[in-house]
Amino acid sequence: MRSLSTHGTSTTLSNSTTLLSSHLYQSCSLAKAIDTDSQNFELSQSGLTHPKASFMILLTPDPFVRFEEARSVYPAILDGSGQHHNAYVGALNSYFRNKPYHWFHCFEPLLQGLDCSYYGTRTNTALHTDLCSPLATNPTWSKLPEPARTALQANGVAMWHKLVDQLLPDVIVISVARQHLSRIRFHRIGPVSQLLTIIGTTTGKDRKKPYHVEAQRAELTAGKAALLVFGEAANTPFGTVSNPDKVRIGDAIGRIAG
Repeated sequence: MRSLSTHGTSTTLSNSTTLLSSHLYQSCSLAKAIDTDSQNFELSQSGLTHPKASFMILLTPDPFVRFEEARSVYPAILDGSGQHHNAYVGALNSYFRNKPYHWFHCFEPLLQGLDCSYYGTRTNTALHTDLCSPLATNPTWSKLPEPARTALQANGVAMWHKLVDQLLPDVIVISVARQHLSRIRFHRIGPVSQLLTIIGTTTGKDRKKPYHVEAQRAELTAGKAALLVFGEAANTPFGTVSNPDKVRIGDAIGRIAG
C-alpha cells in the first residue's frame, strides 16, 4: 500500500505531508531506506508550511548536526556534477537518526496506528514532504509577508503535486485548516465520508463540537486513485486530538486503505 499524509494548522500555514508507499524513493529528502514487500508501505508526511524544522541547523553552531554524512563533502556537494549524489541522498535519508527536530513527534501516534514511524522503529517508515513550498523559511511561514508567501506558493504547490505523482501514494493524510484543502488539486472521486468521529478532548472531557475525520478518493495525474484523509489542525497536526485517538485514526486509515 502507498499513502500520503498532509498536515497544517489554523494559525500557521503548514506545508507538510505524509506518504505511505509500497516502495521507496531515495531521491526524496528525509526518507529512510527500508526493505518492503507487498504488505508494507512507506509513509511520507506533508502539510502547508512547516516550522524551521531541519533547516534550524542553519542557525546552529554546527550546520551538519542533522546531516552528518554531508560534512565531509561540503561544499563540493553543491557543485551540481552529481559526483556526490550518494552522499547527498544518504545525508537526507539519515535525518531522523541524527537529532531530528522535535516538531515531528506530534504525528507519531497517528503513524503508529498505521504501524509506521519516522524513526525506523516500525514496519513502515514515514517520509516528510511540504505542500505550499519545499523551502523552510526564517522567519517561519506565519511571519512572512503575504507577497513572500504568494511567491513561494506559485511554484511550491506545483512542485508538491509533481512529487506526489512520482511517489504515487495510496493515502494522503491531511491536517490543515479546512480552507487549505483547495490547494490539493487532484480530481476528487465520489462523496466525502466520515471515517471517524471523536467526541472527547485531549483531557478526556466531552468536546463542544465533535471532531470529524473525513475520507474521499482522488485521482492522481497518472490516473492512480488515492485516499484523501482530512482532520483539522490546531497549531500541530490533529492538535486537539489525544494521542490514543490519534492511534485510532491511524488504525482506521489502515483498515480502509487495505
